[in-house]
Amino acid sequence: MVVAGNVKTAEIEKLAKKWFEPIPAGKRPVRNLPKEPKQENARFTEIKAKVPVDALYKAFHMVAHTSPEYHATDLLNDILGRSRSSRLYQRLVKEQNLLSTVNAYVTGSMDEGLFVVTGRPQDGVSLEQADAEITKVLQELVQEKVKESELEKVKNQAESSLVFSEIELLNRAMNLAYATVLGDPNLINQESEKIQAVNSEKILAVAQNVLRSENCSTLYYRAEKE
Repeated sequence: MVVAGNVKTAEIEKLAKKWFEPIPAGKRPVRNLPKEPKQENARFTEIKAKVPVDALYKAFHMVAHTSPEYHATDLLNDILGRSRSSRLYQRLVKEQNLLSTVNAYVTGSMDEGLFVVTGRPQDGVSLEQADAEITKVLQELVQEKVKESELEKVKNQAESSLVFSEIELLNRAMNLAYATVLGDPNLINQESEKIQAVNSEKILAVAQNVLRSENCSTLYYRAEKE
């Protein structure tokens, strides 16, 4: 339980005793979920449905939030698709006009998650062509280090998001609760330090580990023709 706001510790302790102490303690659950086997080969599937436009999704397995590589992985994802200044948007939407939208995000949680890239081709552009062009952008990050200026940009964006997330009292309480669930309440005070510790060498190492073809599952969501 996290209590935040204009409160006194003594009063919280008094109310906690009143409302929670009479409740018998339950057995602490043991979190022992089976781990998904390592993916050894690229996977592909295609779905046809009555949707307005085609879309594609590429999902790569990634580390959990508690891993030393998490923040580098998150920043790598930001370089690819966080904003309109990201590589995917600049290359495939603004410059080549191949995609109408493109995004990248991570499912960062206490378990190992997914590094996801998704896009919607422009009219006349096939899913196969869109996939090939996205893969080209991904491979650039596998083959060479990012420039310090580009890395600094996404670090500043991440730092800004972190600061703004601490403005609302509810967000601070939820972040504290999440850090506690991860095993250490003080993690809430270490996020900025971990973001700033990421360098271009770490980004390259993470890209080479995560963005492997055998680590990728690709979905083509193809619109049925009338």
